[in-house]
Amino acid sequence: MNPSCNLEEGLKGFRNLGDPPFSTEGKDTAVGELLDAGLPRGSYRVTTREVEVYKADSEAAKLAACGISMPSVSARSETEWVVEHEVTAEAYGWKFRRAWYYWSCGIADQSEGSVPYSVATELHAQHGQSVRTEGYAGGSAPDGDVGRYHVDTPLGLRALVEVLKQEHSKRKAAYDAAMAAKYNRRP
Repeated sequence: MNPSCNLEEGLKGFRNLGDPPFSTEGKDTAVGELLDAGLPRGSYRVTTREVEVYKADSEAAKLAACGISMPSVSARSETEWVVEHEVTAEAYGWKFRRAWYYWSCGIADQSEGSVPYSVATELHAQHGQSVRTEGYAGGSAPDGDVGRYHVDTPLGLRALVEVLKQEHSKRKAAYDAAMAAKYNRRP
């Protein structure tokens, strides 16, 4: 269930995976969401680590809940090893990080730039409640160029990725034209 009150009627949000890091199932879900949104294969990174945690309802877990930490020291350990994953991606100069029921997206490279105001306004008009400008829960309209979004739905993530892809292509074409002019070459 997606707990966002921002979803428009009839829109399906992302599954609530809980706070990162995620289980292997959560990792697979997040990677699938990136690929479904149109991010290029290989643009995502999965960080995996094995961590020791207290077994549920053990004496060590009860003490830890009170702020007392006890590392395992015997073969009859009250801990177990679990695998955790974090899922991020970088594409078009932006970084994408999966959170509990949404994607947090923002500029990764200052040379790439933000979404221009006119484009951000159009994106907001089409997906304003599920592609939240600067992450605001109220679905606030952009008041300038936008460098960060929280995205609550697969449809919204696809729309944002498409906008970023187009803006990246425009910047690349402008750069190529400037370099061609500088060296008197055709683009």
